[in-house]
Amino acid sequence: MKKNYRVHLLGYNIKDIDKLEAYVNITLEKRHNNTLRQIEILKDNGFEIDINKLRKADGKYIYKQHLMHYLVETGQVSEMFGDFYYKTFKNNGICHFDIKYPSPYEAIKVIKECGGIAVLAHSGQQQNFELIPELVKLGLDGLELNHKANSDKDKEIIREYADKYNLVLTGGSDCHGLFEAGSPEVGDYLSEESGVKLIIG
Repeated sequence: MKKNYRVHLLGYNIKDIDKLEAYVNITLEKRHNNTLRQIEILKDNGFEIDINKLRKADGKYIYKQHLMHYLVETGQVSEMFGDFYYKTFKNNGICHFDIKYPSPYEAIKVIKECGGIAVLAHSGQQQNFELIPELVKLGLDGLELNHKANSDKDKEIIREYADKYNLVLTGGSDCHGLFEAGSPEVGDYLSEESGVKLIIG
């Protein structure tokens, strides 16, 4: 099995909010500190950045998207996801580094321990289908079918896994607004009926 898959998990109907927040806040802090390091690198390369003027998630956490938004607002960069972004934060640019994220096996255990419904998000984007059998053993409840990153072929594969392991199918727009290139609007991608029934009851 290939290692180092990217995996996004969705947790619905969480009962123990405090426990889940304590778990995810560790990653939020790591991402925040990662961005602070990127800010210092950009400042060393001539950019003027006032951290106090950057937007923050939950009023505390800065991501590179907040940094890019600030650079565009202050006229130091022309667009959010243009050449500068991909040359700087991707393709071995000066700010192309990231944190180590929790394993999907650990994350799904936490979702289930918190009384939640666990859904594997947009497998077509990460091509991580072979993880599904192991995630099912840990309590996976569903697969996200309707998502912009899932091709028709991906959807066929997702339906096959859902039928084999009796998983519900969900969907969502994954809307990030101006903080993601080409982000769809809320409501553009709807959930399948089986997903709605499990989540809403």
